[in-house]
Amino acid sequence: MSNNIPSLADPVISKNTNKSENTRWIDLIQGATFILIVALYAGLMLTDRVPTLGLVAVAALWLVYLLLSGRLNFSTPLDLPILVMLGLLPLSLAVSIDRELSLPKIYGLVLGIVMFCLIVNNLRNYDRLHLAVLALIILAIGTAALGLISINATSEVLSFLPPLQNLLRRIQPGSFAVGNRGVNANTIGGALTFFVPLLGSLLWNPGAFNRSALRTKSNRDLLFVAYKVLVFGAFLFVLGVLILTRSRSAYLGCAVGFMALLIFKDRRFIWLIPILLANAIFVIYYFGDGDPLAFLYSLDTSRETTLQDRFALWSSAVGIIQDFPITGAGIFTFSKVLGEVYTAQIFEIQPMQYFHAHNLYLAIAFDLGIPGLVLYTALLSSFGVMAYRTINRGRSIIRVVVVGLVSGMVAHHAFGLIDANTLGTKLGIILWIFLGLMAALYTHKRYRGWRTDSQAGDQPGLAILNLDWKPFKRRLRDLLFGLVLWVIISLAAVTFITLNPILSIVLAIAGGILLGILLAGHFMHGSIRGSGETKKDRNSWIKD
Repeated sequence: MSNNIPSLADPVISKNTNKSENTRWIDLIQGATFILIVALYAGLMLTDRVPTLGLVAVAALWLVYLLLSGRLNFSTPLDLPILVMLGLLPLSLAVSIDRELSLPKIYGLVLGIVMFCLIVNNLRNYDRLHLAVLALIILAIGTAALGLISINATSEVLSFLPPLQNLLRRIQPGSFAVGNRGVNANTIGGALTFFVPLLGSLLWNPGAFNRSALRTKSNRDLLFVAYKVLVFGAFLFVLGVLILTRSRSAYLGCAVGFMALLIFKDRRFIWLIPILLANAIFVIYYFGDGDPLAFLYSLDTSRETTLQDRFALWSSAVGIIQDFPITGAGIFTFSKVLGEVYTAQIFEIQPMQYFHAHNLYLAIAFDLGIPGLVLYTALLSSFGVMAYRTINRGRSIIRVVVVGLVSGMVAHHAFGLIDANTLGTKLGIILWIFLGLMAALYTHKRYRGWRTDSQAGDQPGLAILNLDWKPFKRRLRDLLFGLVLWVIISLAAVTFITLNPILSIVLAIAGGILLGILLAGHFMHGSIRGSGETKKDRNSWIKD
């Protein structure tokens, strides 16, 4: 029986006649799709539009991939939340009061999910994992470079930046300006929180990459030095740009992410948590005269009283969610709904605009309703389960990457407590890249491609196989089970929306965590049972 985990789109396929040639064509098609997605996403960042012809081309390439490989994509524990989230997008667009605001975010979300599928389909062995690590480093540098262009260069040390910024703004007006609908400093800071702990993990144990990727290279020592210089330089550059964004929420996220990284590397660092909490409580009550809010306000030295604004925004967001608990009020319409529907303007003075609730979880509930918040937290908890099941499998490079991905995800969602890079936002594709990498490591971790250093031998998805209906039906049954459970959890959470909206949101988050754990558990149990893998097989991974 095949070790392949079936997807919902696996058709009946004929026998494979030329595997190597078929493999090359599959890789070419996937490479072309990747280039097209990158081009479309770059265009979206500059113009807020995705041409219809581009979307048709993506669909056509995916159809060719289906004909060559016999599947649309590999199944993962994240399939149900992603499919249902895609199903909620038309509903969110239908209730939106401004489709010009919502459409770019929907485009960004769809392109991010396509990138997720590309990563899952292609990251099947150590050789490609090495390329993925290098691609992550390049992506981190590129994101930081965009941040360097976007920040306000008021310091004399950064006097070289304004001419470059002005040049780019003349090329595409408004796209790099701070504070408008382009990429702003807080968005950059939130995106960089993904990468600082990830680069820290790669920097902490560079030998894992050396042992796995460079051990057969003739100039191994030189390449290893170049790799360490690249990682160290990227780490300093990304951290420096994050500091220059002056985003306090990004600072918080980065600190939490580093704490997670320390704990992963050495469990003894967990004792720092109660020590830090005790010191924080002492400082808050000593300098705030026993009033935590007074202490927080004393830290806010800006003229915008941003902490008070955030409390007001959170309260307003909860009130709007209470009015639109099922559908949400429309993706990325927070500013317009709050300013035109829930705020009475007596004078002509233009109020400050807030494009989201400055809390990631409230922003998602606003965009997609309580059911959407359940799906999002299910994605995160499934991510955690996949990390737990993968972290000690295979070569040490697997552990280094998993620790970096988890620490980066923790950092970003700590940032999301007091700010938000909402779904579909510019640079929001980084979230889907992290999800895709973890899902690929987890989904393919039992295949021979993860037990060898070359692409030779059997690899999932490259041979044309006959469909085995038993695992297909089992996977379909698991998805239906998850769908029913999602409906029950969503209805249970929505039941309390009138009585206590905070309780409703908390129940949605807790229920989503439970849903994600169950989905990952069902996926793992079904895939092992369907593949005929034994306990000995599961423990036969190469260690270094």
